[in-house]
Amino acid sequence: MTPGGSHRIRTDAQPPQLLRQPRRAFHGQGGFLFSDVGYAMADHPRQSLVIQALEQALQTRRLPPGLICHSDRGGQYCAWDYQQRLHQHGFQPSMSRCGNCHDNAPIESFWGILKTELVHPRRFQTRQQAIDQITEYIKLFYNRQRLQTQLGYLSPAAFEQRFYQSQLGKT
Repeated sequence: MTPGGSHRIRTDAQPPQLLRQPRRAFHGQGGFLFSDVGYAMADHPRQSLVIQALEQALQTRRLPPGLICHSDRGGQYCAWDYQQRLHQHGFQPSMSRCGNCHDNAPIESFWGILKTELVHPRRFQTRQQAIDQITEYIKLFYNRQRLQTQLGYLSPAAFEQRFYQSQLGKT
């Protein structure tokens, strides 16, 4: 998940709250695939926003128990309601250790890519335009088309598909 409200898009919209789901890499390589499985955007970083991202992920994907929900130590992630929802679905909360920025490296890398490729080159006229373009970027480009070196020059969707195909072959 992402740090709430730490970066502003050029309108007053907050960056999307993302759930990142680690999965074991195929062929026993022991790596992890981080796919964005839920996100929400608003003009605030409150608890309701991270709950909205979680609910969106639950509606669009079958998320297995044991899913690791990594976040920073923001109050919206520590809140009782949010923690209860994670436990209700069998998800495992994981927060950055105090003063260790490497714990949150995958999402920080994503923010750098998003800002470099989408946000900085343009100026959004409205909050809705920012939301629409960020949604399109995540759903259509980043997850399905953008090749990633750590995934063997595959997109996250292609890597995930290959992973599941390899799992089917093992049964």
